[in-house]
Amino acid sequence: MNYLRERYPFRFFLPLAAAFTAAAFSGGMPRGLGDIFLCWVLAFSMVFQFRLWDDLGDLPYDRIHHPQRVLCRASSPASYIHIVGIVGAVNTGLLILLDRSYVGFALLNMAALAWYGGIAIERRRSIAGTHVTLLKYPLIVLLIAPPATLGSRSIIAAAAVYLACSIYEVLHDSEVSAKPAARALMWTEVSLLSLGIVVTFSWRTL
Repeated sequence: MNYLRERYPFRFFLPLAAAFTAAAFSGGMPRGLGDIFLCWVLAFSMVFQFRLWDDLGDLPYDRIHHPQRVLCRASSPASYIHIVGIVGAVNTGLLILLDRSYVGFALLNMAALAWYGGIAIERRRSIAGTHVTLLKYPLIVLLIAPPATLGSRSIIAAAAVYLACSIYEVLHDSEVSAKPAARALMWTEVSLLSLGIVVTFSWRTL
């Protein structure tokens, strides 16, 4: 599928899903290797769902600024909208199989629907809007974490994921980095992430 090659390369997103899975288990180990593998698959699938949703939400903007992209060249986005729904249903099934909160996932989807459907692209692409959009990543970490192990360590790990994604967004997206205060905010996030790492390691050695 051309979309996967262009916007969801496995060489990048499989390791990213593995990192999210590791963060999800920071509060405690799962029942076995099968649980780890399914959580990795779920993380990969959930990130894909919201990656595609991002691109669908940004389609009017991308048609002007990135007309070469596969989604922009498609005659209709209808098939991609169907894919979001199908993948969402698969993710719900995996959450139920893993005994995770499918209700929390439903709420995340409702929030995403309101975000993409009710907020103007210009506001979503602002610095504040970009950081709201990135909230999906720590929430994915918390959704795939074993319920019995959810606690302060899981929240710290999810916060670290959020900060890392925010920093990466500034570094790799020239449109974001060109916005006023983007660099200053990034260095603040680098400092917070570094502090969190130090505190985490100090906590484990106590």
